[in-house]
Amino acid sequence: MGDSYMQFYNTPRASLIFRIRQAVSHITDLYSEFSRFIAPAYHHDRCERSVQMKLYNLSRREFFLTFVGFFSALGVCALLGLAGPAMTMTVQERASQLFPNINETQLASGPFLVKSPALSPYNYQLWLIAKIVLSNSKDESFKKSFQLSVSIEGVPTDLSDPSSISDTPHNRSRELRCGAVEGCDPITVLHLSYLTHSHLIVLMRFHGLEDIVSWTRVTDVIFYYKTYNPSFMKVQIWVRFIFLLVAFCATCWMGHSLRKYPFCDWSLEQAWISVLLPTLIFYNNPLFPLVFLMDSWVPTFVDSLLQSSFMAALLLFWLCIYHGLRQNDRSLRSFFLPKLVLVGWLWCVVVVAACVQKQHELHNPLYSAAAETNHFYAFKLCFYSAGAIYLLYLIYLIIRAYSELRSMPYFDLRLRFATLLLLSVACVVMAVLVANFGVGVLEDNFVADLSTRYSSSVQFMTFYGLVNVYLLTMAYVYSPSSRSILGGCLTSDTLLSHY
Repeated sequence: MGDSYMQFYNTPRASLIFRIRQAVSHITDLYSEFSRFIAPAYHHDRCERSVQMKLYNLSRREFFLTFVGFFSALGVCALLGLAGPAMTMTVQERASQLFPNINETQLASGPFLVKSPALSPYNYQLWLIAKIVLSNSKDESFKKSFQLSVSIEGVPTDLSDPSSISDTPHNRSRELRCGAVEGCDPITVLHLSYLTHSHLIVLMRFHGLEDIVSWTRVTDVIFYYKTYNPSFMKVQIWVRFIFLLVAFCATCWMGHSLRKYPFCDWSLEQAWISVLLPTLIFYNNPLFPLVFLMDSWVPTFVDSLLQSSFMAALLLFWLCIYHGLRQNDRSLRSFFLPKLVLVGWLWCVVVVAACVQKQHELHNPLYSAAAETNHFYAFKLCFYSAGAIYLLYLIYLIIRAYSELRSMPYFDLRLRFATLLLLSVACVVMAVLVANFGVGVLEDNFVADLSTRYSSSVQFMTFYGLVNVYLLTMAYVYSPSSRSILGGCLTSDTLLSHY
């Protein structure tokens, strides 16, 4: 009887929840071992009395649900982006169909007189790309430098006489690269950063490619007209408008919540959120529709300027938070000035590089930032140098903050929330960048161009949703708690917390 019972008895397996708890326990033990090497501080030089935040009253479940709501909102934005239209659209034409009687030498050199498809302000920008098609009679790779000459005329919306966009033809050096397997690389003929005509008539010549017919055969030239999808631009207008309304309501709500308390009683996070929420309104740019209503490059530049300024304010916020929590003296000279210089360095590099690129594009539509990266070598060097210094400085401030304040419950809670939310943002950004650009994100993508093809608007929705949801989450957590609003009490951060 006993033997038969033992035959049917199976040792129970650990459940999935038990395994998860065991894994979390191992991670906690590893963190405890590591935390021994960080010297704790049992005192602090400043007893800060500030308006009590919702963060102080969050239970463990509410703390967890806050992050669940953060990622759920990002998931909704990503799903809406996946369901949205493609970011770009392409129209393809072949020289053999446009010019049936063209010979092989003319296929290699031109001239080619082509007319663009119908354009509207919602097409936003235009790229004209040419791809030379060779026969597979010889499997060999070669590079050939040549001179590209282009003349552009625009046809107005009322279909009147074409007007010359430039008085003289534009000339630029290019290099034709052809491989044995993949064929020739596409050549960016021109790029217009804003559109003022319904059609474009382009006359192009390739000087210096006539001799390639002596060792290979040119079968065709394919022209690609690549523009932004008008449907995507309309979706972008609506998405920005919705985020603009939400940011405006959040700004008014935060100001209404803090109006009862003097500014000197606000916590550092509350003061910064009161600054970042209005800048979020400018990040969403209420003037963005002017890009399609004005025949000028100014609205586009203003949009880039506002977004760069918001990102600079966000970088400054991270430095001030991790330094300000353990620093009593927050004077302009010793506390803010070094951070302003470092973040201002990054901001100036981005803005000046954008101005230089815009100037080149306006004076010469043949200018290609991807093909002429030497112009931006100094900007890239300055940008990456400042970025490396900023990253090292931020890591240093985080380590110092945890080493000095982790034993103080209120400060530890503030550091934990800020760090977890910052790491969540960093992980989402890196995931989108790697998925979008691949592992070469840090190689030659300093100046954005259209070399990367977007299959949908998911990247746009993810980035815009990330920025807005990040600030809205902080605004909710850092807002005054109901106990503080009803009782009007202040909280000392050196007191023990129930959390």
